[in-house]
Amino acid sequence: MRKSKFAIGAAVVVALAGAALVLIERGVGVIDVPAKAAPSTPTAAALPVPVVGVVKKTVPIYLAYSARTESIQKVTLLAKVTGYVQLQEVPDGADVKAGDLLYRIDPRDYQAVLDQAKAQAERDKAALDYARANRDRGTVLTSNGYLAKDSLDQRMSTVRQLEASLAMDQAAIRTAELNLGYTEIRAPFAGRLGRNLAPVGTLVAAAGVPLNTLVQLDPIYVTFDPSEADLARIEKALAHVRQCRRCRDRHHSHKSHHPQFRLHAAARAICPHSPARR
Repeated sequence: MRKSKFAIGAAVVVALAGAALVLIERGVGVIDVPAKAAPSTPTAAALPVPVVGVVKKTVPIYLAYSARTESIQKVTLLAKVTGYVQLQEVPDGADVKAGDLLYRIDPRDYQAVLDQAKAQAERDKAALDYARANRDRGTVLTSNGYLAKDSLDQRMSTVRQLEASLAMDQAAIRTAELNLGYTEIRAPFAGRLGRNLAPVGTLVAAAGVPLNTLVQLDPIYVTFDPSEADLARIEKALAHVRQCRRCRDRHHSHKSHHPQFRLHAAARAICPHSPARR
């Protein structure tokens, strides 16, 4: 009986020893395996903060508007005489000065008419010279009683008729010169040429097919719509500029450097002491 109990106790001891060994081995395994470290978050770099000191001073007030430009002068170029377009002197879109040649119409017909009028005037002038000499001789003969008074009157009438004919010839010459001059179409003012509407070879007539358009660029209108309050401030500022001699000198000096921005230059020339500035 005692031997059986001992055998059972030894078996229990052995079993407990084995369980303890297993726990020890498992514990050693848990202790020896290190835990994973959590990923570190990168630190953001500090941004520099600019610091500006507050300064009290007078600054200009700018008023901005949506505006449109409008030409002061715009004309449609038309021919005054009939003929074929012989030459377009300047290209489309070119800037021209007053008096520049833009188009030339074939002038040969009008040159021939002018030459004919001059020849007729020379013919009548020669006839007038003879008629005057004949009249002078008739005056002497009549005073001596060798020529009838009626014959002298006829000679004097012939002189007056030829003088009238010569005056008509001079008028015809001036008309022919004008028509010949109309064959050259020149710019009436400085501006920019538009798109050509009559290519070379086109037959044009007086007040017929338009040749082109010409618009003026300087000076030019700038149209904008300020409010009533802004308009009062603008008029007050401009009135101050007109009264301030120093402002007028600055305004004219600025315009001489930038004549193409006259409106903008006037706005920049407001006096620093004007009520329109704060």
